[in-house]
Amino acid sequence: MSTSSVNYDSYKEYVVTQKFSVVVQGVEVAFFTEASGLSLTTDVFEYSEGGLNGYTHKLPVRTKVGNITLKKGLVLNDTLWNWYNDVVNGTINRKDLTINAYDQTLATTTPSKISWTLATALPIKWTGPSFKASDNTVAVDSIELACGALTRAIGG
Repeated sequence: MSTSSVNYDSYKEYVVTQKFSVVVQGVEVAFFTEASGLSLTTDVFEYSEGGLNGYTHKLPVRTKVGNITLKKGLVLNDTLWNWYNDVVNGTINRKDLTINAYDQTLATTTPSKISWTLATALPIKWTGPSFKASDNTVAVDSIELACGALTRAIGG
């Protein structure tokens, strides 16, 4: 690839992750302060070829999606809590979920800069806030999700 064909303009814009929302089944349910675990890992099978002692072949086998953890300030909207509570009570309802990152200077009514779609997500852990009378901080709860596939899209 020659350097004349590289588009350096695409490197000028960085995604600032200070403003993002979560959409479940097409409905925006929350704005979160932190999301972690957006990861894909591909397992490999090592194959030793007879007579080839310098290296082993590494062949891709399957790709796994990491668990996603979302943290937010505690609010009175129970959509995510109810979804997790359904799982606790034996009702398994997998849902598609999208995490949208917005330009920090624009309103969330503008298209997102980048988004990640989690297919067949299922809440597997909920953590409530820690309370301390001497602190003046926002109460934060978190939800951990397992999902079947992770895709990424630029622009809204």
